[in-house]
Amino acid sequence: MNARSVALALAPPVVMSLFRRWSGHALRFAGTPADWTQAMSMSDGYDDAVILDRVRQATRAVVSGQARYERDAVLFDEPDFPFAVIAALLRAAALDRGRLQVIDFGGSLGSTYRQCRPLLDGLADVRWCIVEQPAFVEAGRTEFTTDELHFARSLGEVSASGQSGVILASSVLQYLQDPHSVLREFAAAQARHLIIDR
Repeated sequence: MNARSVALALAPPVVMSLFRRWSGHALRFAGTPADWTQAMSMSDGYDDAVILDRVRQATRAVVSGQARYERDAVLFDEPDFPFAVIAALLRAAALDRGRLQVIDFGGSLGSTYRQCRPLLDGLADVRWCIVEQPAFVEAGRTEFTTDELHFARSLGEVSASGQSGVILASSVLQYLQDPHSVLREFAAAQARHLIIDR
């Protein structure tokens, strides 16, 4: 353990909070935006190039075996299986003769896919398509596409390919300007299952 790690471990929470604020690493809310557009102009979002770079690097670490999984560019060394999601996915696969076709709406570069995949090994066929922002899709297509993992810019792009088993929305709807229109898109896609997590 180095000196920095020891100092961080021993520092009282109030000192760490003040340090994070001073260094710009704390989450802060200030002002009262009048609408979504003004709120967006007052903040950074998930479409920031710095965030994409961090997520890409974390995903590389997971793919290379240096970490078990990542969420929002944070690496984890111990598995943490989302059992409720996995149970729903396995039920959908059981109803489709062991085939699982997932449209992962807002799935980053495969966070939930890699978290769930070890427990889906007994299935006959797994196809997972992530619908994301254009820069994430480009990064995913360039570096992380496999025989079963793909990336798309829109739900319509995936639906056109005929994949419509499960739509998974994991911690995404609350970050959208109009989540109700996205839910209407989900309904129009005519997937057999919709899983909303977090």
